[in-house]
Amino acid sequence: MPRQFLDAKVAVNSLGGTAVTTTPAIFGTLGLNTSAAGPDLEIQFSATVTISVASSAPTNVTITINRISSLGTVPVYTVTEGFPTISGEGGRFAFTIAGADYHPPNPDGFLIYQAVVSVNSTTATPTRVGPESLIAAAYSEPAV
Repeated sequence: MPRQFLDAKVAVNSLGGTAVTTTPAIFGTLGLNTSAAGPDLEIQFSATVTISVASSAPTNVTITINRISSLGTVPVYTVTEGFPTISGEGGRFAFTIAGADYHPPNPDGFLIYQAVVSVNSTTATPTRVGPESLIAAAYSEPAV
């Protein structure tokens, strides 16, 4: 049986000039209506955050996607990447991730997802320069 589409949302931000710190900061939040979900609920998501650094000092960026429901906040996907080294200079870098949340608990028929970003060091003076986005879509088998 074909999978059924339930809902999709996009959160877009063109924030400029906000420092990235070691404390995770939200750059996208969205909610999905999953009340008509059948078995095998699946949430597919992607996120992009663009960061500028003044130098190529070693810094890692961590992007985490959290699921928020009445059961609490749960990290469902985390990736850590380093800034590319460009001849000792900094630059502007877009970090993009894609993933899925398979069989999430669905007690309320509505799931909220948040994308957060942080760095492990601020020595390279990282700054969020946009664009930023979080995109998510919900699918399941047809409800019985």
